[in-house]
Amino acid sequence: TEETSHDDYTRTPETPAAVPVRPNRLFVTAGVSHGIDLLCATSTAPGETVWIERPTYFLAAEIFRSHGLVLHQLPMRSGGGVDVGKIVGGDGPPPKMIYLVPSYHNPTGYTMGVEDRAVLAEWAIRNGVMIVA
Repeated sequence: TEETSHDDYTRTPETPAAVPVRPNRLFVTAGVSHGIDLLCATSTAPGETVWIERPTYFLAAEIFRSHGLVLHQLPMRSGGGVDVGKIVGGDGPPPKMIYLVPSYHNPTGYTMGVEDRAVLAEWAIRNGVMIVA
């Protein structure tokens, strides 16, 4: 068997759009469910809030609940996707984490626009919210 190093995962293609990934920022998992579970175990505490779009990946909510997290559902707009304006303009305290599928959403197929992604990312940075996508 061939041994794999962090360098194997952090190499980037020689394109202008490539963003280098530092090995200490890489989180290798056995799949999406495993990744969500590990993030919950290492980055959350029971009773913290997670905002989750609905509908969404069918196992996500159960994984969050199994870690004692409180779920707040974000409904989809009629045209698809969550209303980013409502997320960033909300009056209540921000969640610990927000879970969404911004590209080729399952089951709707919706892809969040670049502007909405930027607004959501800026809001998350300002409020210390982890985006899990």
